[in-house]
Amino acid sequence: MKRTKNRILSVFLSVCMIISCMVGISITAGAAGSVSFLDADGTEESCTTYTSVTESTTAWSTGWYVVDSTTPINSSRVTVTGDVHLILCDGKTLTAEKGINVEGTNKLTIYAQSTGNTMGALTATAAKMKPASAAAMVEPAAILR
Repeated sequence: MKRTKNRILSVFLSVCMIISCMVGISITAGAAGSVSFLDADGTEESCTTYTSVTESTTAWSTGWYVVDSTTPINSSRVTVTGDVHLILCDGKTLTAEKGINVEGTNKLTIYAQSTGNTMGALTATAAKMKPASAAAMVEPAAILR
C-alpha cells in the first residue's frame, strides 16, 4: 500500500514538473516576440505583431516592421503602402541603398527603442529621380539618427 502511494505521488510530481516546464517555455516565447519602442511622447510602448525587416523586405504595407539586425536593402527601392510603422532596434542599422518611396496618402512612422548613442539608425540613399506622380525632383541622401 505504501509503495503504491509513493508511485502515485512520484507520477503526480513528474506530471507537475512537466507542466511547469511547458508554462515556462510559453512565457519565454511570448516575451521574445515583443519589441519595445518609444512613442512620440517618449513613452515606452510594445509591439507583438510585426515583420522583421530583411534584405528582401522591400514592399511594406500597413502594419509594423522591426529592424532587429543590421540590414542592407540593395536590390530595389522600398515602397510604402498604407500606414506603416518602423521600429529601429538599439544598435541596428537599416540601409536602403535605393531609397524609400512614400507617396500620396501613404505614411511611414519611424520609432526608436531609446535615445542617445545606442539608438538604431536608418540610412536611405537614392539618385535623383522624377516620381511618376509629381513634377518635383527628389534629392538624394537622408540619414536619420
